[in-house]
Amino acid sequence: MAGKLIIPTKLWITDELDVVQVNVTNNSVVSSIIPKIYQCDVNYLRLYHQIISYHEFMILCSSAQVLDLYQVAVSNDNDTVFSFKKLFEQLTQLKEIYYTFTTSSNNTAKVDFKELWNIPHCANYDHFCLYNIPEDFDIDGFYPFMKKNKKTRVNLCFSDEISEEYKARLEAFIDEIIDAKDHGYKPPYISFLGNNQEKFNKLHRLHLK
Repeated sequence: MAGKLIIPTKLWITDELDVVQVNVTNNSVVSSIIPKIYQCDVNYLRLYHQIISYHEFMILCSSAQVLDLYQVAVSNDNDTVFSFKKLFEQLTQLKEIYYTFTTSSNNTAKVDFKELWNIPHCANYDHFCLYNIPEDFDIDGFYPFMKKNKKTRVNLCFSDEISEEYKARLEAFIDEIIDAKDHGYKPPYISFLGNNQEKFNKLHRLHLK
């Protein structure tokens, strides 16, 4: 799709909105739709390869229960990248989040993982899934949240670009989960390139319980 999307009438969007592009030729499709929306009651929102403002993002997400963002950049009014944590601080009504980062160095959002797990309503999500996670993910900061988490199914899939040292840390973390005799929490699913298949299978079974 090239150029702006032309929509002649006002829109009332309900239930589901998908903006998914296989070939990234227009990353402003969502921005071209926003002025035509007079009401947005989306329950499921999926955006791929889009650049939108924070104001536009909140218009679309105001009622969303499920959010799937794949390489989506959300910017402030001054065109700076909006904080990853601040995005989710605003979305108290969400039940499921699926978020894919652009690269390990990440130009999708400023990543502040140390603060992410302190957001109170994180514990209310049914699913919290992050993909292509960069190495600055604070696994130690995640640990206290994991030990208290009894509801949210957390899925952490790491970038292929993480270092061998970081992989070793993840594997040690996985070992601790697998070796625990009792789990008073929901074990997360953790995957990365080169992970031990036997351990992966054990962790996956624990995750699905």
